[in-house]
Amino acid sequence: MHGTWKSNDAGILDIIGGMVITAIGVVSPFVIWDIGILATRETRGALFIAITMGAALLSLGLFTIYGGEMAMKRRRLGFAITASLCAAIVILGIPAFIFIILSRKEFAGESYQGKSTERTENRQK
Repeated sequence: MHGTWKSNDAGILDIIGGMVITAIGVVSPFVIWDIGILATRETRGALFIAITMGAALLSLGLFTIYGGEMAMKRRRLGFAITASLCAAIVILGIPAFIFIILSRKEFAGESYQGKSTERTENRQK
């Protein structure tokens, strides 16, 4: 367990950031819809913007949660880095990005199928 705290902490920060982004994605269409109706009586434009923005934030938040899970499992370095950059919207992604970059050697031992190369070599002996 030596040196695994960085990727675990980065994953936790990504998951929390993803939850915040997802919550904003769920709530923001209703807020934009209310402001759009009160400010102007044109509902089509406000509805389109609200749904588009909410869907984008919702999908971004879910991707960030998935990337945080991959960071905690030390798999798919690209997903973990991208999720940290997405979580930077709510500031939590900046330390998560730094932690993932510092712990990238933990991800390097993974092969394409997700099996450790050391385990495969030990089985062949």
